[in-house]
Amino acid sequence: MTLVETVYEAIREGIVLGRYAPESRLKVEPMKAEFGVSGTIVREALNRLIFEGLVIANGRRGFSVAPFSAEDLADIIRARLLIEVEVVRLSVAHGTEDWEVALVGAHHGLTRREATVDIADEASIRALEAANRAFHDQLGAACPSPTLFQFYSQLFTRHYRYRRVALREKVILREAREDHQDLLDAALVRNVERVADITRAHIERTQRFSDQLITAFDRAVPATD
Repeated sequence: MTLVETVYEAIREGIVLGRYAPESRLKVEPMKAEFGVSGTIVREALNRLIFEGLVIANGRRGFSVAPFSAEDLADIIRARLLIEVEVVRLSVAHGTEDWEVALVGAHHGLTRREATVDIADEASIRALEAANRAFHDQLGAACPSPTLFQFYSQLFTRHYRYRRVALREKVILREAREDHQDLLDAALVRNVERVADITRAHIERTQRFSDQLITAFDRAVPATD
């Protein structure tokens, strides 16, 4: 892994996990000291994150973390409905036996985390979300289009920022566990349309909770410069 990739991953994780708050400034000089690298490397990493929708450029003011908003959340959901549904359709149609085995394993890990998650414990939330990401990534892993899968991955990460705050604020999508079991069952019998329908409903459910989610964000995330 190059220095740029190392810094990129560190900043990306900090944004997704909330260490860098929405709309907070990302100052190159302090980051140079934090990571022990040049300003060129920090700027290149931040420019990569602009492409992913996690960072915005503010002209002479430099860089800042992308804000939270109901409009952004709705836009992410619309894009997921277009891209992720197609990714899972293609993946289920093209998945191999090894893909099935890995999917069953990912679902088992997720089920265990869902049964034991402690919403008051940050480490427990992180473990649940890692397992959730692993399951959804594996569901789409057999998609034959790397470009579609890349867009899916970026959108999932952007949506994950919202889920993190929602989980901390106990805004939980209760039906998610049932969706995951239904997705596994339909995928294993290669029912492409059923998997697409469940995925669509799984994503749309977040839209119905959007007002509640944004209220949670406003309560949990302090104003920044």
